[in-house]
Amino acid sequence: MTENKYDDSTFLQQDIKDLITENITLIGDSIYFKLDEKKVLTYTLDFLFNKWNYKYLSTIVVIEKEKGFVIKYIINSTTVKKSVIVEVFLDKTNPVFTSIDMIYPVASIFEKEINKKYGIIFEGNPETKNIISNYIEKSGEDS
Repeated sequence: MTENKYDDSTFLQQDIKDLITENITLIGDSIYFKLDEKKVLTYTLDFLFNKWNYKYLSTIVVIEKEKGFVIKYIINSTTVKKSVIVEVFLDKTNPVFTSIDMIYPVASIFEKEINKKYGIIFEGNPETKNIISNYIEKSGEDS
């Protein structure tokens, strides 16, 4: 029996290179790449979710830098045996980002915690829209 020298991750890497970015790094059992524009994040995650079965969001990591935030999404597949780490930069002057909870519902929990710690607002996630306004509305107090 001849062993296939290609596995699913080889084809996945080629798909990422063809559709998203050439700059892919392999780190252990993970495929890592940076997105140049934050607006392609939802497209990228949706593509990985639907075509490559990356149905599990493990975590969202935020690293605060002087001029902004590095946000890393770590996702896993039931079929491809490599994690994918997608990194995107968010400027501090406008810390507003698109929520990914429509793809990964568990993201709303991570986004809420990130909002509390770093003040990043995730559009589409009502828990991070305006925490002070939500508190006032729920408590019945006037501003």
